[in-house]
Amino acid sequence: SARNATQAMTKSSFIVCVLLIPLSLAGQGSGMDTIRGMVSGPGGRPVEVRVQLQNEAGYVVDAVFSDSQGNFTFQAVHDGVYHVFVDDKRFRRTEVTAHVSWYVTPVQSVVIGLEPRGTPSKPAPPDAGAGPTISVKELRAKFPKKAVKEYEKGNSRMERGDAQGAIAHYEKALALAPEMHWVLNNLGNAYLQTNQVAKAEDAFRRAVAADPAAADPYLNLGHLLYETHRYAQAEQMLRQGLQRNPRAALGYFFLGLTDARTGKVRDAEENLQEALDQGDPRVVSAHLILAELYMKTQPGKARHHLEEYLRIRPEDPQADRIRRALARLKGRTAP
Repeated sequence: SARNATQAMTKSSFIVCVLLIPLSLAGQGSGMDTIRGMVSGPGGRPVEVRVQLQNEAGYVVDAVFSDSQGNFTFQAVHDGVYHVFVDDKRFRRTEVTAHVSWYVTPVQSVVIGLEPRGTPSKPAPPDAGAGPTISVKELRAKFPKKAVKEYEKGNSRMERGDAQGAIAHYEKALALAPEMHWVLNNLGNAYLQTNQVAKAEDAFRRAVAADPAAADPYLNLGHLLYETHRYAQAEQMLRQGLQRNPRAALGYFFLGLTDARTGKVRDAEENLQEALDQGDPRVVSAHLILAELYMKTQPGKARHHLEEYLRIRPEDPQADRIRRALARLKGRTAP
């Protein structure tokens, strides 16, 4: 997406807000875990505030209020990697990642430090999965200026974390210039971030129909179908997307998860490894999923993937738990 009027603008982009890795694969333990945490404000003072739990597709699956000491607990959480976040008018939106796994981290602890509204946030990383780009100059030459302006405003809103505000601008852009079909994919992402799943699916399907050559709408739609447990359709869409962009790491990643859900373990292993081979840092947690797939049958491979994950992310909040899991695995694989 464009950041301002002098930068290139992305026609379509694969979901980049989703960095959440599900580990609740069939046959891999109880899959019901706990996330505990504490919320503090300026000066380390505890804060009573609503805390939300967001799953792999960006859907809010639970919400609780922290107590007078800032403590909160999410119980009966399925295995996975989640975003735990606070979005309160008094503070800048803040989120942390919580990894829970039946083998590595059945109970995860997190700390959320809040800053007052108005505190500058760090710039978002570039979208490594972005599709073809079109310059601002070319956009303004081909399409009505008002439509382009609404599109730019929508992108700006998304970059600031205001998906609801972005939706209004994207819809205005499409009303003014329906031929700007790539905006449909951005609109789908915005709907997904605001938990409007049916509207997101409709936008992605319209994007696929409007530009069948574009990979990202297929990949986004495939991810959404996976999240809504329509695995056969998800596999079809993800494969279509990968045919159009065979280097889409997130496509292989979600295809691997789909394979695992449908019992195709060998295909899951191959696709998750292919995701890692693309070198995209967003799928590094595929090492954790592969470790779980190998845990019972090939502990040596499970050990390798846990070691690789620690090598890449030695400061991960769950590093100590992964090391303890490694110690148990080393006992099983010792000569």
